[in-house]
Amino acid sequence: SVPATNPANYLEGVSFRDSFNYGIVAFAAKHLTITASIFHRNFRNSLDMDEFSSNATVTGNLFIGNMRSPD
Repeated sequence: SVPATNPANYLEGVSFRDSFNYGIVAFAAKHLTITASIFHRNFRNSLDMDEFSSNATVTGNLFIGNMRSPD
């Protein structure tokens, strides 16, 4: 039999600037790690995770000047 493995989702050093949409959207993401990234002046949430995402680690990031969308 093949042993079960947990997928790893890793983002490091990414940047999102002047976006009229989300930065990162995670649907049922397992073991998501976001580190050393910049989110600047996004119109919607910079990071949006649903209730099925688990074991997320978000460290050493900068979220600045993000605006909330009315919709």
